[in-house]
Amino acid sequence: MSSFATMEDRPTTNQYLNASLNDVLDRLNTNPSGLQSEEAFVNAVITVRNAMITEKLNKWLIGLTAVVAIATVLLVVAPFFTSSLEAKKLESEIVRIETVNNGLKIEIEALKRELLVSKQAFSALENQVENHNKLLHKDASR
Repeated sequence: MSSFATMEDRPTTNQYLNASLNDVLDRLNTNPSGLQSEEAFVNAVITVRNAMITEKLNKWLIGLTAVVAIATVLLVVAPFFTSSLEAKKLESEIVRIETVNNGLKIEIEALKRELLVSKQAFSALENQVENHNKLLHKDASR
C-alpha cells in the first residue's frame, strides 16, 4: 500500500485528485483516519474521477466516430471520382484507337489502289507477253 492510502491525516482535495485510483480505493477500504465524512468524500472523488474518465472516453469516442464518418463518406464518394477518371482514361484510349484505326483504313485503301494498279500493270504485261509469244510463234512458223 502507498503512503497516501495509509496516511492518518486527512488528505487535501488536490492530493485525492493527483493520487492513483488504486490508492484512493485503498484509502476508502482502509479508512486510516476513521472519519465517516472521509468515506463520503472518497466516494465523491471516485465519482468525479469516473466522470472525468467517462468524459475523456466520450471525447475519444466522438473523435473516432468522426473518423469513421469521414472514412465512410470517402468510401462512398471515391468510386464516383475513380469511375469518372477511369471513364476519361477509357475515352482518351478510344479516341487514340479510333485515330489509329482511321489511319490504318486510309493505309489499307492506298494499298488496295496500289494492288489494283499492280494488277492492271501485270495484266498489261501479261498481254504484252502473250502478244510477243504470238509474234514469235508466227515468225517461227514461217
